[in-house]
Amino acid sequence: MNKEVNPLLRPAVFLDRDGTLIAEKSFLFDPEHIELESGVVEGLLELQKRGFLLVGITNQSGIAAGYFSLEQY
Repeated sequence: MNKEVNPLLRPAVFLDRDGTLIAEKSFLFDPEHIELESGVVEGLLELQKRGFLLVGITNQSGIAAGYFSLEQY
């Protein structure tokens, strides 16, 4: 899938942050504590090479619970 694709019709992959891209840790917001899951970089590069738009998604309950602010996140 290396041909030029209309950006409005480009296929996308939605990837959850915790436990998919990075190791699952309770209420992680400090970038220094991020650990990528095995094979993530190679997998993301392969998806990009095949023309996929990469979209990261996350549900951060620590913000709602007041453990850290949106600005800290």
